[in-house]
Amino acid sequence: MFKAMLFTTVGSLVLLSGCAGMDTGSRLGGQRVLEPYDYDDPANTRLPNVAGSYIISLDDADPPVVGYTDGRRLPPSTDRGDTLTIVQLSLTDAGGIQPFAQVDLPTTVSGPIDALTLSPDGTLALALSFDLDVPQEIPKISGGALPGTAVVPIDLTDPLNPVIGEKYDLAEPGVMAVAIHPDGRRALALCFGSDEIHVLNIEDGVITNTESWPLLIDTKAPYHPTSIQWHPSGHGFAVSMADYRHLALFQFNTDGENGMIKIEPWGEPIKTGPYPFTVRFSPDGRFIYTTELAWSARTGWFENAAAGYISVYQVDPIMAPDAVHEHLGTVTVGRSPTSIDISPDGSLIAVGCMEGGLASNPDKPGATSTGTLYLLRHDGLGGFDILTEVATEVMPAGVAFSPDGVHLFVAGYDENIISIWEVQQITGRPMLIDTGYGIEPGTGPHDIAVIP
Repeated sequence: MFKAMLFTTVGSLVLLSGCAGMDTGSRLGGQRVLEPYDYDDPANTRLPNVAGSYIISLDDADPPVVGYTDGRRLPPSTDRGDTLTIVQLSLTDAGGIQPFAQVDLPTTVSGPIDALTLSPDGTLALALSFDLDVPQEIPKISGGALPGTAVVPIDLTDPLNPVIGEKYDLAEPGVMAVAIHPDGRRALALCFGSDEIHVLNIEDGVITNTESWPLLIDTKAPYHPTSIQWHPSGHGFAVSMADYRHLALFQFNTDGENGMIKIEPWGEPIKTGPYPFTVRFSPDGRFIYTTELAWSARTGWFENAAAGYISVYQVDPIMAPDAVHEHLGTVTVGRSPTSIDISPDGSLIAVGCMEGGLASNPDKPGATSTGTLYLLRHDGLGGFDILTEVATEVMPAGVAFSPDGVHLFVAGYDENIISIWEVQQITGRPMLIDTGYGIEPGTGPHDIAVIP
């Protein structure tokens, strides 16, 4: 059983309140007081000094827990709603008073893992939104879950007064992933049932138009892209294709004079393990990591998934069609490792595994009441060291390191908590230690990001 967490708003005490007190459609602001939730041993809790200015989360309040496995959703709630929440990370003051802002934004936890992306300076976010009016028109992800339907820009120039821009509907429904270019002027988006890459042009925080490029992969198998990330240089990107069991890398260049875009293969697609779901580059661009969920129609997707994997590939530094990328190694982790983040210095990998915590029948064999959080270290040659393996919230749907790599935020979807963990050196080895503190965003936090 997980620890309770208390937050007090001005003049009141709230226990796991989620979005209590919201007026649907209105923007919220105010302060919350962060309290320790380790009441078994309060002496072990101390207010963490967390780097970063703000943390932002997408919160999906509507679907039942089983929505991740069969795509079912509840009707929109009358007393709560999906939100985007921004909390200031001023955790060094006694009492931990937290200014925050919250806006209504329909989102879906039951599909995209790359549903939130920030510009490098943190002044613009793009989020995938879900429209309940069109669920039958979009292709379902394997197992029946649903991706998003539109890309929404959010102006974060003043993070505590976020401005939601006009949503941008792509020509094809079923948006699965979005990623802002390192220069902040473009973004890439993928649709689950599509064989195209969409390039979104951004001017003054507005998505002005899109260009579409084919994935250029010769296969009769379905692509089903699930995740996308830019190479740190901005001259390439990677796409994971779950059902095809491949990872594809592409070159991305623009003509300096007329700004024309050119996308070409960056080597042949890489064969991966079963169901590569999420892809991440190391900060120096030398390596690429994938989470492999081992989902399949034969095993019944999520509920009967075997243990998952984290794999690492060495990236050919020469960006050319004949580039050769090398699989270096794989480590076995828990079931359904959907969320992953790399520390800013590239030395550590955090992974959140859902395990069997979302089984539609909790009495079924394999059902669990927790997820699992991992801290890994890659030796640069393909070997992995498991530094931490610890039970955590039912669905650790998102993980994000602080800008200095000292803390890790973990979005507990079913617990309505973003817990704060610290990387500490224990007998010379970095390990994750629960600080006993957390942040309560809206109901059902899933994708999170830290504004520097």
